[in-house]
Amino acid sequence: MEYTQKQQLYISKYMQTVADILSERLTKKQYDRALSRLQAHITEQINGTGKVRPEDIDVLDVIRKMGTAQSQAAILLRVCGDGEASVPIDTRSSALEETAPKAAPKYAFSQAAPKKKEAVIVWLGVFSWLAVQWNLPVWALRILAVLVGAVLLPILLFIYMGVYFWLRLSGRITTVLPLSPVRLFFRPLLTVLMIGIIHFGALYAITLIYKAHDTWLDRAMPDLAEWAWFEMEAGRMFFWVLFLLFPLALFSAMPLANAWDYSLKRLTQACVVLYAIAVSFGVATFVTGIILDFVREFTGR
Repeated sequence: MEYTQKQQLYISKYMQTVADILSERLTKKQYDRALSRLQAHITEQINGTGKVRPEDIDVLDVIRKMGTAQSQAAILLRVCGDGEASVPIDTRSSALEETAPKAAPKYAFSQAAPKKKEAVIVWLGVFSWLAVQWNLPVWALRILAVLVGAVLLPILLFIYMGVYFWLRLSGRITTVLPLSPVRLFFRPLLTVLMIGIIHFGALYAITLIYKAHDTWLDRAMPDLAEWAWFEMEAGRMFFWVLFLLFPLALFSAMPLANAWDYSLKRLTQACVVLYAIAVSFGVATFVTGIILDFVREFTGR
């Protein structure tokens, strides 16, 4: 079942709030089992609506019926922990209204609680994992990635996604949001199709202009010089737009934390629109050059 961006945000926000409460109260193994159990339970409840494409209100109702994040964390602590644990439950507040766990007393278990996470997962947690392995501050790795990405952004994104898949398949890293193969396939494909339609549509329009000029005016096309810049640059523009936007579209289909996937999706769409504007301007410039040449010949200037 594929969820919309808004539905994924609802589920991610609820699960992240529960995860924050559990992070210092369970061992790593218990913590992973609790989140997997919670994710499976949410998916089961949404599937129980009987809809192939659930609406936003259906997802909201499921989350509300599951109770507040505090109450859900208390259940998971009892089920996945070493014993009973009491978590203050506020039945008056909605689970979706919680943005951070409330202050709670410390809990005692037979095993020592794990240390607090070394870094906050911003995208997929790759830099957080590398920072732990290399004993480096995560902010230093992110700054280095920004500097390298300023020159090699598409290549760096492919490397980043490759490392993530390796860590995920090897069980070294877990993600709250599910990975959607359908979205991974169709989102970059649709981006490429849109870019292709814009590019080849513009070239076809210029070809029609050539034919119309030869057929109706029965004369050779004049030398348009700089007015025909798009005809000369169309291939390079098409290559660089694909080179930059294909990996970005693929990356926006990944289960990024904090709704970064939604932001990158909008950024990709905005870049496609800018490309369409640039191509339209190129075709308009080509037509303008023909019109000006005809006016100069008509006026004898």
